[in-house]
Amino acid sequence: MSAPRPRAAGAATGPVAELLVPASLATALVDEARRALPRESCGVLLGRGPDENGRLRLTRTLNLPNTAPMSVSGRFTAAPEPLRSLLESSRSELVGYYHSHVTGAPTPSGDDLKGGWPGLVAVLVGPTIARAPRLEAFLIEPAGAKMLWRRLRLRTLAEGR
Repeated sequence: MSAPRPRAAGAATGPVAELLVPASLATALVDEARRALPRESCGVLLGRGPDENGRLRLTRTLNLPNTAPMSVSGRFTAAPEPLRSLLESSRSELVGYYHSHVTGAPTPSGDDLKGGWPGLVAVLVGPTIARAPRLEAFLIEPAGAKMLWRRLRLRTLAEGR
């Protein structure tokens, strides 16, 4: 990902085991991924946590323009200006980012594994062209010169919970 590495107020500092996602936000992530076709969608995840039980709770998403050249299939580059503005003005905590995989499963690709923002959650949506794309969540942790993408439990919450 080619966006600037943010100083994340919500970067996980304790053990994170689960990501709680309101149903409306889960639906919005899938809808945005479909709208972005044939490109990948991308954006940031705002929320709270982790709580004493290791749960992060999403409260909002912000879609960012994918500025990767159209000729580069299966890639995304988040535009840095909206991200900088968000970080300067938001009262919510940045807990992670998301992007879609047009034809691939919602698991880290080779390119994904080469990067990522340590301490943040990555939510992957895919395959976007499928009838029912899935969401998967990962906590990105430094592991020497590489990044380890540790799978998190993702729980979709009914509205009002």
